[in-house]
Amino acid sequence: MIFVFYIIGCLLFNLVFSHFFTEQVTFFIYSITNIIISIHFSWRLYRKKGKSAFLHPTVLASFIFFTLSFGITDLAFISWQDGPPPSSWLNDYVGQSGFLYGNEALFWSIIAHLTMWAGCSYIPWQIAMREWLAKSRLMKKLNETNNIRIRTVFCLYITAVLVKLLMISMGIYGITGNSDALAKYQDVKGILKIITALSDVCFFLIGIHYFSLGKKKSLLIILLIVEVFFGVMAGFKSQLFMPFVYMAFSYFYVHRKINYWYMIMVVVSIEAAYTFVQPFRQQVYNDDIDKYSVTDILNAYALAQENKEELGRNNKDESTFIQVINRTNLTGAAALAFQYFHQKGTIPEYRIQERIYFFPMMLFVPKAVWGNKPENNLGTVTNVKVFGKPPDATAAVDISCIGFELLGWGTVIVIIPIFFLVGVIQQFHSELIYSYGKAGLIIYLANLIPNYQITEFSFYMISICRGFIVGYITLKLFLKK
Repeated sequence: MIFVFYIIGCLLFNLVFSHFFTEQVTFFIYSITNIIISIHFSWRLYRKKGKSAFLHPTVLASFIFFTLSFGITDLAFISWQDGPPPSSWLNDYVGQSGFLYGNEALFWSIIAHLTMWAGCSYIPWQIAMREWLAKSRLMKKLNETNNIRIRTVFCLYITAVLVKLLMISMGIYGITGNSDALAKYQDVKGILKIITALSDVCFFLIGIHYFSLGKKKSLLIILLIVEVFFGVMAGFKSQLFMPFVYMAFSYFYVHRKINYWYMIMVVVSIEAAYTFVQPFRQQVYNDDIDKYSVTDILNAYALAQENKEELGRNNKDESTFIQVINRTNLTGAAALAFQYFHQKGTIPEYRIQERIYFFPMMLFVPKAVWGNKPENNLGTVTNVKVFGKPPDATAAVDISCIGFELLGWGTVIVIIPIFFLVGVIQQFHSELIYSYGKAGLIIYLANLIPNYQITEFSFYMISICRGFIVGYITLKLFLKK
């Protein structure tokens, strides 16, 4: 009933009362609404689950995806006296119509937010799911396997590290990947990515093992350095600070309390990511190197630091805080998608219906068999079509699930069933982590990022399916009775 109240209130405000306010005030109200929804429903769940509620995928998505990307970062934009900072999405790409299209994007983000919580809270589904899990022989077997084969974990972690080195030598790792090599090894890359994804699970399990036994953390610190090293090699900011997040998360899982030193390390790693990685990425775009070796990547970092004033930021007066806000915010990018739709319509190159209808084939059928298989290029197509970059641009941009579905389907209504299903899937993962010990934890962890970093729906479903495969293989290898 509470969802109906929220939705009716949003519809009434959008259709009737918003006309009595300026666009900037409406923008503020919508942003605050996303924050209120997160706090309200998370508090309701906290009263039932206690601190374990913070592990619930819907809570994580609510705060990380909606509250940050469509809430807090919006408030930061309008808090400056002279308007948004010069490199903000709203100012750079949408111009004077920023709040107009931003309000449209925010309204639908609220609808998606509420729908996700409704899917998570749908009681008939919860009852049916628990009955199925209770009767499932597979889940009973999983519930019996709760001891970590720590030697196997280490062996597979070393394998994943070697595969990452192989991918660097093949020219298909991170932003230094060569376009010809990426096209040549497209199917192989999918398999190798599954193996490398296991390194995150391994690192998390090793963290749980050491925190639960109270052992010295020297080996864990060495593995943390290895993870950071490959984050540096990839050239992705998230891969530089996510190892610290995994360490903090594994500590919380074992002790059910926050270690503030680890949280400080997360903040420091984010600062380092924007200080070192951003100039490196620009240096790579400027270089004319077909294939990077480890040495080439390190040399590019050194050169980037020498020229970081020219490479690091479009506006040298911007702090890391402003850069993080710009990167985290999705309202501006979604607003640009709405502007593009109203002016030019859909983007047929997305082939979005084909991606969704045939997403299992997208996961399992190689391009050698399916010659017309859609490429995983939505971000680069968007960069060219929506952001107006040259046709040979290789950088990918995210306009949020709302923006992708709008430009693919030609209507934003499709986000209602999509986010309801996302909420249902998130609730399934919460049952795993709450009731099935380390086996459930592994599957939960394998799908942790796609469950809170919700992007285009077919990619989300492919990521979830891949996560189940990775999780199941991992628990069969890593756990014993």
